Formats: sequence, structure tokens, C-alpha cells
Amino acid sequence: MQRRLLVIMNDRGSALVIGLLTLALLSLLGSASTTTSRTEIQIAGNDKAYKEAFYTAEVGLTAGEMVVEQLLNRTALAEQDTPGHYGEAGSEKEQPDWHSQSWEDEAVQVATGAIPSGLANHGARPRYTIAQRNFIRDSLTMGIGVPTGRYNFNIIGLGTSTHKNPAKTFLQTIYAKRYD
Repeated sequence: MQRRLLVIMNDRGSALVIGLLTLALLSLLGSASTTTSRTEIQIAGNDKAYKEAFYTAEVGLTAGEMVVEQLLNRTALAEQDTPGHYGEAGSEKEQPDWHSQSWEDEAVQVATGAIPSGLANHGARPRYTIAQRNFIRDSLTMGIGVPTGRYNFNIIGLGTSTHKNPAKTFLQTIYAKRYD
């Protein structure tokens, strides 16, 4: 009987050790999940910033396409007088490379009213440039009169996010237009 009592008496304090080990394990799991959650929040913020920049650049492209669509003829592009409008390669005012271009001075800002309400609270408004890329004739006939064909325009849109580390996105499209 005395031996049984000793065995029972030896188990004292084991609950404390098991409880401390469980508490340490749960603290470790809580710390790991907090770190994971913080990383996930940063990833979501970066994703939001890049999507915002992408959609804003898309607004810039759309505004540039609308300008080309509303031109009555090719000379209405007025590249000599309008910032952000350029002639074809080799002309007096040809478009610089997009990465060396001064987007603050040499690009057209999209009007505030043309920006969708979801992007209207933007710090930096979208910008775009338009450049004539080339002219493609309809036929090989030569003669008197104005040659018919279509003009291809290179339109580049720039979008910037409002994130604390702002993302910038450049989108480029080729837009074809025929003038009668």
C-alpha cells in the first residue's frame, strides 16, 4: 500500500509541465500565424497598388484612343503644337523612348471628368502620349489625288497608384484610323 502511495505522489507537478509545454506550443503557433497574416496583408496591398496602376493606365489608353477617334484628319493631331502628340519616326517631332520621356512635361493628363469614380481620388492623374506609327496605303496605284489608306498610331498610357510605395504601369497599344 505504501508503494502505491509513492507512485501516486511522484506524479505531482506533471500537469504543470504539460501545461507549460502546451502554452509554449500555442504561443509559437500564434506568433507564426501573426507573421503570416502580416505578410498576407502586405501582399494584398501590393496587389491592390499594381491593379490600381494598371486600371489607371487603361484609362490613359482609352483617353488617347478617344482623341485619335475624334480627329477629323491626320493633320488635326497637331504634333507641332500639342505636348504628348508626336509625328512618325524620322519626323521633326518624333516620340522619344517611353523610359527616357519626361512624363510630367511631355504627356497629356487625362481630364478629371474622364476618370471613372473608382479611380477619381487618385493623386496622380493618368497620362498618355500619341504618336503616328506609319501609314499603310490601300493599293499600289499611284496618280493624282490624296492616297487612301489607314494611319497607325502608337498610344502609351501611364498609370500610378496611390500606395505608399506607388506602382507605375505603362500600357501601349497600336490604334488604326482611316480618314476620308
